[in-house]
Amino acid sequence: KGLAGGRWGIETKVLTAHYHQELVGLLPDATLVSADALFDEVRLIKRPDESDLLGRAALATDAAIRTAFCSGRVGGTDKQIADALAQGIQNTGADSVAFLVLGAGVNAAQAHPFAANLTLREGDIVRCDVGGAYRGYYSDMARTAVMGRASTEQADTYHKLWQIHDETI
Repeated sequence: KGLAGGRWGIETKVLTAHYHQELVGLLPDATLVSADALFDEVRLIKRPDESDLLGRAALATDAAIRTAFCSGRVGGTDKQIADALAQGIQNTGADSVAFLVLGAGVNAAQAHPFAANLTLREGDIVRCDVGGAYRGYYSDMARTAVMGRASTEQADTYHKLWQIHDETI
């Protein structure tokens, strides 16, 4: 189609090395340049229906997390909360659960833990990062909670982190 040469703008942030090599092989006379800034700028533009969908997806994800965390009980398991969270995302109208990271107790400090069927104890931290796929868009939300009552140290840490969050905004 006459497009084998020239200058091509590509998304270097999302194009894997494998596909980049394939493009180079298929287009040996083309110059491939990063157009990431342009793609990022264009993606910021949303129609009203897209903005509405994103807002509904965020609220739905937040509600699913809240419901799942409230279903957790001392003596229950982190897996039960993760399962409730996955079901909650689906029940909110998501097409699928895009990702679900949930750690509790000793696993809560890990970067990307999975629910390990740990028995939950009073004072355990439960932390999730979850998102659903909603008609081609993804929600992405992280939340942290404490099983039972938070200790003084946990409450103080939360208040300090919230103050930093508030000042940053």
